[in-house]
Amino acid sequence: MHLDPLQRLLRWIPVEESLPDADQTVLTYLPIDSDEPVWPGYWDGERWFSAEGFEIVVTHWTEFPEPPEARHGA
Repeated sequence: MHLDPLQRLLRWIPVEESLPDADQTVLTYLPIDSDEPVWPGYWDGERWFSAEGFEIVVTHWTEFPEPPEARHGA
C-alpha cells in the first residue's frame, strides 16, 4: 500500500481510543453529511467544536504536523 508523505506523518486517532487535551486545536474528521470532512476543531472536555465554535460530530482526530523550520533571510 502506497502512502503519500502527509499520510505517513499523520495518524488518525479514533475518538473511542483517545481524546486530545481539552481546548487543543487539532484536525478533526467528520465523515457524516460532509463534502469536506477534515476541519480544525477542538474537544472542550465534554463535546467537540469546530474552530468557528459550532458543535460537531467527530470520529477521528490528529495533531497538526510541526511547522517547517524558519529560514532566516528568506
